[in-house]
Amino acid sequence: LLELPVESLASSVVLANSYKALDVVTCRLSDTLGAAVEKMMDNRVHRIFTVDGGSHLLGVVAMTDIILELVSP
Repeated sequence: LLELPVESLASSVVLANSYKALDVVTCRLSDTLGAAVEKMMDNRVHRIFTVDGGSHLLGVVAMTDIILELVSP
């Protein structure tokens, strides 16, 4: 169980106030920032999980991270 990708657990989490399963939005390291932003907007989320080819979690990219990258000198 501890070797399963986080995505396999996170996709079955249920919100207590809405009883709706969470959809986990992912991208790969090779995806462009534009593609990641598009997935975020399409899914109305502010964070996207970065995974490898085996769907193992590598990290999380937040909309704030992208904005800071765009406005940094």
